[in-house]
Amino acid sequence: MFFKSKINLLFVVLLIAIAFVIIVPVNGTTYIKDREADGLLLMRTFSRADIQTEKLTLSYSGIVESYHESDEIKIFKEELEKTFSLNLSLASDSGDQRLIKYQGQTKIPSLPNTEIQVALAGVLHEDEDTYKAHLMISLSSTAPDEKDFLQDYAHLRELLERIHLRPEIIINVQGSIDGKLEQDVQQQMVMDLFKNLDATVYKGMDEKALISFTGLSEKLSYMEENNERQINVQIASRYSPVDKKTSFTIGTPFITVGYN
Repeated sequence: MFFKSKINLLFVVLLIAIAFVIIVPVNGTTYIKDREADGLLLMRTFSRADIQTEKLTLSYSGIVESYHESDEIKIFKEELEKTFSLNLSLASDSGDQRLIKYQGQTKIPSLPNTEIQVALAGVLHEDEDTYKAHLMISLSSTAPDEKDFLQDYAHLRELLERIHLRPEIIINVQGSIDGKLEQDVQQQMVMDLFKNLDATVYKGMDEKALISFTGLSEKLSYMEENNERQINVQIASRYSPVDKKTSFTIGTPFITVGYN
């Protein structure tokens, strides 16, 4: 049940990302190298703030194809299973052909402490008499260093290229410090992270339960348009009474993971 809820959360979060964010096109080769640099920059931003990177998540989401028959979705599902070396199980009502969803996850033997989750959803658009295939992928690793990031990024990029998809990868890094911070101290740490990225900060959420802001940094390689505003970084922080830690999450161009 826990695994199913995690996959469903991935599906919902990334489906929202598909709907509301427009990617600004950039050169393919330059994009790949710059995104690698972006990930390293986020990890080093944490290091300068004495925040240890505890988890790295690389995500992809997009509408990848249109199909006229539901059987075509199954064929694509089988291609994904071969490419990603995992089993995708039916996660929707077999009697309802308006939504056909498959999902699965597996550990990656060649990458320590790393697993990959894949969700494929065929959504019927009756006005067009076609299925839109939504693909959502999340590769996550624990206690990563910079070498781990580069290996993870290269691995996901290669998998996406195998199925002929442009590797537009969203990067999230998460870390924490022990104990609970005063609200003003926690807020200042978030602002300092933006400052280290030379970022313009936009309005966000600043409450006891959660601090979250988006911004635009010229140090990051590309940007996206969201509600007619260009963004390429989001930073959030919250305190966990269970772990007794204050967590921090940086995502570029935005956060697509649950807050620790």
